[in-house]
Amino acid sequence: MRSVLLLSLLFALLIQTGCNKDTEINSLLEKHANAYKNTLFRVRPVTATVLGFHRYDSFLPNVSADSMEAFSRWMKILDQKLSKINKKTLPPHEVIDLNLLQLELDRQIFEIDSLQSWRHDPLYYVNILGSAFHYLMARDFAPKQERMMSAMNRLDAVPGFLKQAMENLSDVPRIHTETAILQIKGVRNLIMDELSTSDGIHSSIENAFAISVKRADSALAEFEKWMSDELLPAATDNFRLGESLFQKKLNLTLELPQNYKRTTLLKEAEQNLAWITDDMFTIARPLYERRKKTRIKEGDITPELKHTVIKYVLDDMAEKHPTADELLSTCQDYLQQATDFVLKKDLVDLPEDPLEIIEVPEFMRGVAVAYCDAPGPFDKGLKTFYMISPIPESWSLEQAESFLKEYNNYQLQDLTIHEAMPGHYVQLTHPVDYSSTVRDLCQSGPYIEGWAVYAEQMMVDEGYGGADNTLLKLAQKKMLLRVIINAIIDQKIHAEGMTKGEAIDLMVNSGFQELSEAEGKWKRACLTSAQLSTYFYGFKEMMSLRKLYKDRHKDDFDLKSFHEKVLSAGAIPMAYLKQVILREIRD
Repeated sequence: MRSVLLLSLLFALLIQTGCNKDTEINSLLEKHANAYKNTLFRVRPVTATVLGFHRYDSFLPNVSADSMEAFSRWMKILDQKLSKINKKTLPPHEVIDLNLLQLELDRQIFEIDSLQSWRHDPLYYVNILGSAFHYLMARDFAPKQERMMSAMNRLDAVPGFLKQAMENLSDVPRIHTETAILQIKGVRNLIMDELSTSDGIHSSIENAFAISVKRADSALAEFEKWMSDELLPAATDNFRLGESLFQKKLNLTLELPQNYKRTTLLKEAEQNLAWITDDMFTIARPLYERRKKTRIKEGDITPELKHTVIKYVLDDMAEKHPTADELLSTCQDYLQQATDFVLKKDLVDLPEDPLEIIEVPEFMRGVAVAYCDAPGPFDKGLKTFYMISPIPESWSLEQAESFLKEYNNYQLQDLTIHEAMPGHYVQLTHPVDYSSTVRDLCQSGPYIEGWAVYAEQMMVDEGYGGADNTLLKLAQKKMLLRVIINAIIDQKIHAEGMTKGEAIDLMVNSGFQELSEAEGKWKRACLTSAQLSTYFYGFKEMMSLRKLYKDRHKDDFDLKSFHEKVLSAGAIPMAYLKQVILREIRD
């Protein structure tokens, strides 16, 4: 009720706001940006916590249908006000901010009105709850007693939150529901592990806190049982977005014009699939010939032979892997190696923010193998987590071995470059030249993933791995092949009806992936439409930008200078990043 009343008040305030005079425009843009931030954080307090804004740490969101629809209406009114601003009166960086804010509103409205995850995806609620408690306890942004009090208030709100979730959910996809049932166990374990002790709680409220934990866990257990007994039996296999919704979501995710055709990206991905396969054959061929003590004649080369040669070398590489217990320590070693290389080559200025390698929290497992979790833009100097999923205890020895072969010593080095050094960790903690409320809230996924994939290739191109880094180059090409195939299956699953068998076949046979990786990626593609395309699109745009920058600078091109300009621009859409870099060149 408080949320609905707040939205009504904000409607009134917004309607009273005019933007007819050019002299008011600059202040109005900032005013609208702050109005969006403040409303977003009040309506979605867990989002505020994740982003490092802690005023609403004691609250869970009102997720009723009325609240969702009211927020959508409010954003539409704000969008109308923004559209009246004359962009010609704004400096270039504010034009970008205005466009970013409008794009963010479009995405949020599309999610609420069209995709409606809050009606059809139980993971929507599980992720909110997991984040609500994880991000209170993961970082020491405040004294523990203060954070525990916030957690207690959120615990008390869990039963009402889940009641609203059960009222909203219907017509759910089976794969989303099965994943939610697995992850809700992680939320319960998180609460019991992190919040069931009195550590950090004042003695006067220990009993009250214990009751809050018990009530929240009881509500979660009831929700888990409801999903298993009622929601899952009625679930459907209709998880695909379909052509129209996928096209719209893809354009919003990749930050492209509405008239952009998804098949353009699909054709580029399919072309690159062939090219990278040829590159892999070129790298693997001399290794194969040396180990097989044979010579391959040019006239004997066929697609089948290329596949045989590449797979032979990759299979040999896959045998060199850590044990399950050594995953984190191995990645720690590779992180140090990559850091030493970046410093030695002076490729980019490195942040001083602490970085810790940990296991993916249980409530987040079942989607991606690894994550980089940096503190939000409103938190400064806190830990960044490079997170790796452990092998599930329920897996067979065969499944575990398949996973370890996929993430062998060479692939783990590439993964560490992507997630940490100089990939996500460096990018997400790098200082920027221009900061604003809008850019704190609206970070570009294609930029973020594009930089990380670019970092993989840049590192091996610069000689990471030593004088003979041939195997690491092959591992990087395999990861790039995965990026390309991700973009292909993302589209074909959601817009063209690709079956699981077809997707697995493409990943295993054309992508040289282990079956465990392919099975996991099928699940991720079903759960996260459009996101898998950000890697390929961002990478190709980042490479295009570097070529353009290098061509313009010709003889005085400096790799570190390019990296610093890209990172200092912040995580903005690739089209705007090009504008910023080209403007610097012209100036």
